[in-house]
Amino acid sequence: ALIGDEGLFFETANAISKGSYRPSPFDFGVFSFPILSSFWQAAILSVFGNGLWGWRFSSVLPTILSVVPLYLLARDLFGKLVGFVASLVLITLPYSLAFSRLGYNNSQSILTTTLCVWLLYLGIKKGSTFFLFLSGIASGLGFLTYPAGRIGIVIILVFLLSLNRSISKLQKSNILIGSIAVGIGWTLVAVPHLVFGFQNETSSLRNKMLESVVFQLDYAESIFSESLNLSEPQIITIDQHRFFFEPI
Repeated sequence: ALIGDEGLFFETANAISKGSYRPSPFDFGVFSFPILSSFWQAAILSVFGNGLWGWRFSSVLPTILSVVPLYLLARDLFGKLVGFVASLVLITLPYSLAFSRLGYNNSQSILTTTLCVWLLYLGIKKGSTFFLFLSGIASGLGFLTYPAGRIGIVIILVFLLSLNRSISKLQKSNILIGSIAVGIGWTLVAVPHLVFGFQNETSSLRNKMLESVVFQLDYAESIFSESLNLSEPQIITIDQHRFFFEPI
């Protein structure tokens, strides 16, 4: 059975794979998500067939691929056992299973985030500007799929800033060079889409950003249900979106 909005994702990806729909790769697609997430689904459909299995496999595959960088990262940091357990948790977590079997683009953000953190670790461990550049590219891809993937660049920035406070001046210069490499990679991938959005689809770009903020009231209501007790001064409204602070 199809669930909710799945059909629109399939229609868009199917049209792209058959060549009847040729949008700009920087444009917006289903529910104002970046269209590149549908390009990925279309590519999988082209390889595995334009049916239900091929389409949903486009959601399964990113989660499967995420196991590789996650295992390698956890193994290098904490050992093989932790790497195995981390991978097992990923592939059995209810949320991961739910969004990996649906024809949505949510699972794509798992891959981009895990990949950018692993590449960041490799870049710092090996002192490799190239791996840091690739980490920036992976974090930039997070801006071209489900918005949760944007957390990748935030993780990178927080980690680099934390390093900057506890290392020598010589090491700081290396971190600065590495940060520039990350920034270049991110800019090459993410900025064209953002510029396109600001110039052509400002409402779509703005709406998706606001919709993805974690302290949005819609999320709070679904999590806390009737136990959430907010007064009017605690609610901020921007466009049609409502945000909360100091929930009781």
